Amino acid sequence: MRAVPPLIEALKDKDAKVRANAAESLGFFPSESTASTRPLMNALNDGDIEVRRMAILSLGKIGRHELGVIEAIQKFVNDSDQTTKLDAAIALASLTKPDESTIPTLLQAISNKEQATAKAATRILGNLAIEMPDKTLPRVIELIKDKKQPGFSNALRVLKRMKANAASALPTIVSAYDSGDAQERADILETVVAIDPSGDYALPILIKALKEPDAFDRKEALMGLMRYRSKADQFIAAISERLNDSDLDNRLLAIGIIRGLGQKGAPAVPKLIELVDDQDVRVKVSAISALGSFPASPEIFDALDKAMGDSDYRVRGAAIAALKRIGVSNAYKAISILQKHDAEEKHDGTKRAIASAVDSLKNPQKAR
Repeated sequence: MRAVPPLIEALKDKDAKVRANAAESLGFFPSESTASTRPLMNALNDGDIEVRRMAILSLGKIGRHELGVIEAIQKFVNDSDQTTKLDAAIALASLTKPDESTIPTLLQAISNKEQATAKAATRILGNLAIEMPDKTLPRVIELIKDKKQPGFSNALRVLKRMKANAASALPTIVSAYDSGDAQERADILETVVAIDPSGDYALPILIKALKEPDAFDRKEALMGLMRYRSKADQFIAAISERLNDSDLDNRLLAIGIIRGLGQKGAPAVPKLIELVDDQDVRVKVSAISALGSFPASPEIFDALDKAMGDSDYRVRGAAIAALKRIGVSNAYKAISILQKHDAEEKHDGTKRAIASAVDSLKNPQKAR
């Protein structure tokens, strides 16, 4: 790995921040543990406390199969600095097989203000929670009730690792949504979707999130709903409202989701038709393409006929493609619209697309 040698060299830098960053970064390359372990063990003697702490945590991640690592870290279990002492306990839990007795320490650590310490503890607690859900889950739920950062977000990460085994935590998680800030709400949405395969808890909160003032919240909700396509009838009305979202990316995402729902997205067709007159070309093109995914109807044909007269060739191109798709069930209607606009079309590429679509509809066997 090309990144490792420069990081090892950076452990000798005069700047303690550079050394600490290098020590932390080496923990992300477990495949290079043989090369990194000895330099990190040497860094345990660094005069800067942050360098020592990062070396301890990185050794906890990559030093499991290296001689002398456990003994070197054990020297810090009674360190005068409480965070260093905690880091040593976390690293040893990672290097050995943790048991139930380590849970209180890890729960304390995931709430630590030092990000590296909290992150390392969260990783180990997540692994332990998978092995001992009955021992871990009740304590993690209590931590969520306290709703103190950073423990709250890290506790949610632990629950995500547990997936369906954390289902009993859903009422507690959902109850914390309304009082959360933007990041907390996003974390809650992501967690609920991860551990609620049925959607019984997820769908109500996702639908609520679609009306949040923060565009990021609405985007997270839209993405979360994609997991519950089989229950589209419960949220198609709510997602249809996002076709007029103030955020362009959310509008495009909503169109894409509706298109992906297949026939379950049919109730949104009237709103998709309205978007043929939208001011944004990308919205027009996406909506028109989506209309081509639904069964032909007089309303859809009228909308595509209108789109064929648009001043932007990209819109006309999308309409041609849509007419070609829905024309399978009514070739006469689709061809008549295409030929009507062919006479007025000036864009060479669009004229060729019209000719190709007409030929395909007239000769479906040839198109195959």
